[in-house]
Amino acid sequence: MDESVRIHSQQKWSICASELKIAFLFNGQSSGTSGLSAGSQKWQSILKMDFRIIKWMITLVVSSTIYETTHGHDYCHSYQVINDRTRAAGLARGNVLRCDQRDIPTARWYRFTGAAGTQMPTKCVPINRCGTHAPGWLSTSHPTRTGQIINGKACFHWSGNCCRWSANIMIKKCNGFYIYKLGRTPCCYLRFCGNGGFGDDGCTNYLQLNDRTRAASVPRGNILKCDQYDMPGDPKWYRFTGASGQMMATSCVPKHYCGTHAPGWLSGAHPTSVGQIVNARVCFHWGGSCCNWNTNIQIKKCNGFYVYKLHKTPVCWLRYCGNAGFDVCKVSNPCKHGATCAPKNGGYTCNCKSGYHGVNCEHDVNECNTRPCRNGGTCENLPGSYRCKCKPGFLGNHCEIAYDECRHYQVLSDRQRAAGVHRGNILKCDQRDLVTPKWYRFTGAAGTQMPTSCVAKHYCGTHAPGWLAGSHPTRVGEVVNRKVCFHWGSNCCNWNAYIRIKRCNGFYVYKLARTPVCWLRYCGNAGFDPCRTSRPCKNGATCVNQNGGYKCLCKPGYQGINCEQGKRHETSIFLKKHFYCNHYICKRIWTRKRLQSL
Repeated sequence: MDESVRIHSQQKWSICASELKIAFLFNGQSSGTSGLSAGSQKWQSILKMDFRIIKWMITLVVSSTIYETTHGHDYCHSYQVINDRTRAAGLARGNVLRCDQRDIPTARWYRFTGAAGTQMPTKCVPINRCGTHAPGWLSTSHPTRTGQIINGKACFHWSGNCCRWSANIMIKKCNGFYIYKLGRTPCCYLRFCGNGGFGDDGCTNYLQLNDRTRAASVPRGNILKCDQYDMPGDPKWYRFTGASGQMMATSCVPKHYCGTHAPGWLSGAHPTSVGQIVNARVCFHWGGSCCNWNTNIQIKKCNGFYVYKLHKTPVCWLRYCGNAGFDVCKVSNPCKHGATCAPKNGGYTCNCKSGYHGVNCEHDVNECNTRPCRNGGTCENLPGSYRCKCKPGFLGNHCEIAYDECRHYQVLSDRQRAAGVHRGNILKCDQRDLVTPKWYRFTGAAGTQMPTSCVAKHYCGTHAPGWLAGSHPTRVGEVVNRKVCFHWGSNCCNWNAYIRIKRCNGFYVYKLARTPVCWLRYCGNAGFDPCRTSRPCKNGATCVNQNGGYKCLCKPGYQGINCEQGKRHETSIFLKKHFYCNHYICKRIWTRKRLQSL
């Protein structure tokens, strides 16, 4: 036989009941419903039927559960979708009333999804919700096993009665969702509702915000939106999805975006663990303030998404915004001190450079708190870094190296430092070039040591050249304090600075600091010949250049550094016939007594 036979329960089934109502459907047409007692003639006729006619489907009645198999058909893959936002139980009805006595004329399988919710609510829904007067809700439970089909009851709330009207429906559990076989409601205005925005569990009862104009990256059009109008009534759970984004933007959104004047963004963090609910603040950007208005909300972390308990905004035109396409790094780059900005879900992350921390890398790390300086060094915190001031005898970034000045020094080898080289057009100054006191060695084109006599002005790459007004130490390892003079005007020591000098094995090192003013400079002795430059030796003495200094070889009868002093003789000379001469002056004497100098 080619007919398909389906046995469905039209009322509650009870296997032990004495009265059953069975509808026989041949080729989808009802043959009527009969009241059958267990011993009646009709019941005996059914028992004698050839069960081969039940070719395509077997219905097993166990308690109130029906397992149905139908040839080549699975309603989990063949259903109508109900995703209309007005079907959400959490949404107050508008001015246009809807009624499923008109909208669902024929019984079919339906699935709630999108803005309508994910399933029918299982608690009494307040009147005037769900786009109608009397909203429908499921007063029985859902099936628990995949593939299971059960009979259920939908109640419609009106006039203080949560079940003023009712309708019998069927429910099937599919893989991850439910479908409902719904028919016409008993009267108008009644409607089957989804759980969108209804109930305490925001992860299953929420309204969707999927409008593209809510995206923080989309400039507003000519039609302004305002959530003071669009979110009336009590706070409800909402989820950003689709073209609006996956979550609320977490950084300041530019004005005139997101379909409004003052876009709203989350000034705070999202919850981190599934099921966690946090209180947070939403800011609305207007004028010069990213938080000109604000309102408090709740956020819940669900499995793979967030929901937000939102209410109407304080004023118009304000709107909650999703993160779709929003890149705050391109809009404002909030990261400070050279940090790298990386967009992240409508917000951003700042990858700070070493020495900074904070959301925007705005805070300087005080590295001195970790005491990085060793061997008694003093730590100085700097923006993004630090500096160790070492005690004498130590060097290195952390004063970790015990050093000998004869091995650890800076080299001054620039030809422009030579006392024998006239300055060029570019003036140098050691007030700028030698900021920190250090040990230096003159070498190369600059010379081998500092000159020890006055250097002519406009030499050594500066106006007032510096020279050593004193002697060098004579023993290896000896350290002495000395004065450096700077020649300007007619004064070979117009300015001065005190330094330290150490004699090493074959050379000298100098601890030099900033000069008193500009343009002053410490000079090397290369090319410098004071004998030729200033001719310091007097009274016909011979000048000998000595490494930037000089020595005067005095003629007989003269003395002093520059042979500037005449000698006084203490010996007496006797002449014959009573004459005594001293310094070419002769006097007559009458005795032979030895005389002292006159």
